[in-house]
Amino acid sequence: MEEAEANLSTMREENEALRVELAEAKSREESTAGRLYEAEGEAARLRDEVSQLRTEVSNEKKQKEDLQLRLDVQKENLNGSLLWKGRNLQRLPANKLMIRLSLGIAAA
Repeated sequence: MEEAEANLSTMREENEALRVELAEAKSREESTAGRLYEAEGEAARLRDEVSQLRTEVSNEKKQKEDLQLRLDVQKENLNGSLLWKGRNLQRLPANKLMIRLSLGIAAA
């Protein structure tokens, strides 16, 4: 009888130790699950941020391309305008000379 009581007491102690160990394992599991949930939220936030940054970079690249095209058009227009003005300036003295000659005025 005493041996049975001793075995029962030992089993109760082992059972209690297992309960404590199980409670600690559950606590660690809950803590790990909480950290996992937080990490998943952070990962989702970072994915959103990366997506937003990619969109911003794409928009800025498009703006840069548009500005470059506008600059190229302005350069072409300026070059054309300067060329036209230069040609007109070259023609001006010749025109004055022809007018003077047709009027019989001596060239200066």
